[in-house]
Amino acid sequence: MIGLNANNWLQEKLQQTTHKKEFIEGLIEEREELHKKQIECLLFEEVKLDNQLLKITQRRFCYPVDTSRANSIYQALDKIAEQRREVELELWKEKMQLRLMLEEIILEEQSKTKLAKWK
Repeated sequence: MIGLNANNWLQEKLQQTTHKKEFIEGLIEEREELHKKQIECLLFEEVKLDNQLLKITQRRFCYPVDTSRANSIYQALDKIAEQRREVELELWKEKMQLRLMLEEIILEEQSKTKLAKWK
């Protein structure tokens, strides 16, 4: 989620820019890309562990299964799945926060337009 320092930075940037909606939309896209890359890295690690697990279980016909190694791989897979959920939740929170800001900007622009029409 966007921290206090980042939120202050964002408020400063919004005050400096004239295209606030486009800025927020671009920021949402950047965050989505960053989180997508994080998830891809986690999925890559998951695939590597799955392959190791597959090798262990395939050898069971010749040798006894190394259960301690298999259990440690299962635990690592659980940690990766948890990290992935955290990244997805963080992305959702950031997107909602940015979308709320976007809605505020849109409402502010609409109210200015209506006020200008009344004058």
